[in-house]
Amino acid sequence: AALADVPTGTHLLIAGKVPTLKPVTEVSSRALSEALATIPTLIAPSKGIPTAMMPRYSREVHSLATGAGEQSSILVMYTDASPVSDTLKAMGQRPRQMVVIMDLGNFGYRASYSFTTLGNALAPPRMTFLDHVDVDGDGISELFFGALRGGKYESTIVLRYGRDQEWREVMNELVRCQI
Repeated sequence: AALADVPTGTHLLIAGKVPTLKPVTEVSSRALSEALATIPTLIAPSKGIPTAMMPRYSREVHSLATGAGEQSSILVMYTDASPVSDTLKAMGQRPRQMVVIMDLGNFGYRASYSFTTLGNALAPPRMTFLDHVDVDGDGISELFFGALRGGKYESTIVLRYGRDQEWREVMNELVRCQI
């Protein structure tokens, strides 16, 4: 165990040398706009969020140089902060959070990961993005998320990019992350 002074706003702290990522090109503003435009029309409705409900969600966008492809990955998080009863079952309900990761495919950016939740006591907790870092030295970052239930930290979730060109959950520890 050790104590360390950490700058305000730090979400993820690692010890040792950070591995070098595969070089990537930053996503252009045009490609980003085109990718974001597909979410309300193609992805959100398939996840139970009608296009007309999209204005209720706040949107958080990250362009991440993950090394998963030749261009940056795009992480988009939509969150509706309206309260949800803890007795409400998720089946048939509009999700209150949607997380989408997009990577460049043959015909532009495509969804390579998606997650939705109602975020109450009967559904998976909401996710918050912590950061990305290559922990296994393969040149591709792993993505780190914190799972929040009732505004409190519950677990750490790690996603890894696979050979199938999809992001997969490889860790979901039900204790506070000690990495």
